Amino acid sequence: MITIYTTACANININKQFIGFPQQYMNDYNADFYIGIYECQSIKKHSKLLKVIKPFIGNDYKVIIKNLLKFKININRGLFKILSIISELYYSNTKGIVFISGIEEQLHPHHQQLIIPLLDKLFPHINFIITTLSPQVLSTVRKENIRVIESIGDCIYKTSIPEFSPLSHPSSDALALIMDVSPAPNLFEGDLGQYEQYIKHNQENIEEAIIIRKRLDDAGYEFNESDLSKWRFIANRKKINRV
Repeated sequence: MITIYTTACANININKQFIGFPQQYMNDYNADFYIGIYECQSIKKHSKLLKVIKPFIGNDYKVIIKNLLKFKININRGLFKILSIISELYYSNTKGIVFISGIEEQLHPHHQQLIIPLLDKLFPHINFIITTLSPQVLSTVRKENIRVIESIGDCIYKTSIPEFSPLSHPSSDALALIMDVSPAPNLFEGDLGQYEQYIKHNQENIEEAIIIRKRLDDAGYEFNESDLSKWRFIANRKKINRV
């Protein structure tokens, strides 16, 4: 079982909420506890393990493992951390509860979308408790396995299961609907909204619209042609309806 903790509040340190957490679980459940945010010494070479993790690290997996065994850490640091954790769990026969803090740290988004299914497949008898701020990670988990941490007072927090299940949806959905963050940063919100209205009202060529368009172009903003076509279509429909 895998439980993912995240938050929609940018001011919450989700990892800090788990201080003392490992000892509490060990006392309550008499379980082995494994803290996963550390650097292991090496990846042990084993044909079965290599076969399992090959889809995760790609066609260069032999070179990557060879470099790890020789302590040539010239690969992504996040990938090294995850492979180290997998290796230690695989060979130590760890059972019970495993806590991994910030599983997405320094991992490429491609690997962020693969790590949870891989852990679930490799270690079905381990209860993973994982923290993340990655919508890519959340998009690989059903809502029943997600807990959103919210602040409800001074140093008082609660957790809840999200209403929306991000499993296999675009990561932008998890970003917006679970983490309450707009997928597009509102860097030019005022100008974009105004320019959209100018086009929709068939005023694309008036001086004010031209000034806004130049300001956006100079800032490096590029319009999606499908958006421009849609707005112009709306303007034409309004023009036809008035005739």
